[in-house]
Amino acid sequence: MYELKSLNKMLTLIDGLVGHVRIKKRQHIIISLAVFGMMMTTFSKFFFFTDRLSNYGISPRMVSVFGSGLFFVLLILIFISLDKNTDTDVKFNTWIGIPLLLIVVSYLITGIVEKAPKQIVWALVYSFVFVPISYRLANSDNRKIFIKSLVTGVAAYGILVLILNVALSPVVARNSYYRLRYTGVLTNPTILGYNLNIFIVVYAYIIYKKVFVDKANFRKLSDGLVLAIAIWGMSMSWFAILLTKSRGSFLGILGVMFFFAVMCIKGLFKIHINAKNLVTILVIAVVMMLSAYKLSDSILQRDLKALNIKGHYTITHMMFGRIQEKSNFKNLDGYNCYMEPKNLTEAQRKVWRDLDKLTTHRVWIWYIYSQHLGFIGHKNRTFIIPGYTKGLERQSHNATLEVTFNGGYIAGFGFLLIEITTGIYALITLFRKKEYADNNLEMLFLSLAAIAFCMNGIFSTINTLTTYSITMMYYMALTTVGFRKSDESLTTTKQQL
Repeated sequence: MYELKSLNKMLTLIDGLVGHVRIKKRQHIIISLAVFGMMMTTFSKFFFFTDRLSNYGISPRMVSVFGSGLFFVLLILIFISLDKNTDTDVKFNTWIGIPLLLIVVSYLITGIVEKAPKQIVWALVYSFVFVPISYRLANSDNRKIFIKSLVTGVAAYGILVLILNVALSPVVARNSYYRLRYTGVLTNPTILGYNLNIFIVVYAYIIYKKVFVDKANFRKLSDGLVLAIAIWGMSMSWFAILLTKSRGSFLGILGVMFFFAVMCIKGLFKIHINAKNLVTILVIAVVMMLSAYKLSDSILQRDLKALNIKGHYTITHMMFGRIQEKSNFKNLDGYNCYMEPKNLTEAQRKVWRDLDKLTTHRVWIWYIYSQHLGFIGHKNRTFIIPGYTKGLERQSHNATLEVTFNGGYIAGFGFLLIEITTGIYALITLFRKKEYADNNLEMLFLSLAAIAFCMNGIFSTINTLTTYSITMMYYMALTTVGFRKSDESLTTTKQQL
């Protein structure tokens, strides 16, 4: 942490100017609803029935623009719902702030040089929206309300999507499967995978907090019901991710689940849970997981019946590609043939083929994009990726590569530094010796969100804040560690270990 007095004065001035517009009551409810609304703006862009609105004169482009505008309105609502930061002695987290500054400056330069207004807009968004919110979150009370509301809003959104997947599965099945991959009520299995990642993040957080921080008595109806819903949501998300066959999303969920499992094992050794409460937890967990599996299996069977697929197949059959009847599924891949760079040796060609298979052809896309990088970013992609259907848009399929392409080498370096920093925070959280209290859980939540985002970012372009729910959650989590009071430094060994 480092104290920048000029920055503090500027943010104090901004905070004071807008401080007259504030919401004093029911802040938790308002922020939760705002977060839920922000998630719904991304959902609307990929909802299965959105395309049908064109029959009524509402194009998908109109839905996208309206959703992005509503997102910023809700973001401002969150800001004014947080109390004004009255602490003048606030320190700046240089490990997050300096890389963010590199990205902002690089995007501004690219926007000016390449006449790319999109880059300038995003630079202003990161500078003038998230920094003031992060400054207000230096206040521990604001931070506690914000994290609680963020989790509540995403959890409610998760339950809604999972229920819609159950209710509408036979209706959308004939158009929602392609290449034996499940999309639920969305239009793409990978997009569903992003959503499932954030669901597991928030449900894991809720379970850990209830069991090891709140030390709740789960024989009480309210606490038992919250635990049951969280375990059911996590289980449904796990089975759904197997049906999507999305490798990046599956890798993200594996990372989150591993982190969560280690944290729970540590918690069991640190905190004594009485026998009755432990038995109650186990009973709830078994019942919810079994019900989630049976429900997920029934969804699969109904969908396969709607697709005229004969035979009884399980969720694992879907995940590992054992269903042979492919003629009933859509094929939207657009990839025509295996591609490789010129002049490869036999040894290099073998490695390349293995990487091509492992990444489902993404290594070729990465290679083509890497030939067009520089210190200045690009307004848009003007080159063709050989091997793909003409006119089919192909993004870089890597979060860091996409930032580098859009903003240049320095922007990419800054983005990579932020990912590395949050990865280090996750390791600190994993090996932390002190118990968590109700007012210092932001590092736990950020760790879970960072694992999900960074793992998915290896294989996907998920940088657009207003488009992807997983990106929203990650950036919102980052705002909780941007500033701290001087006596709350994140970097001190005493606080973290």
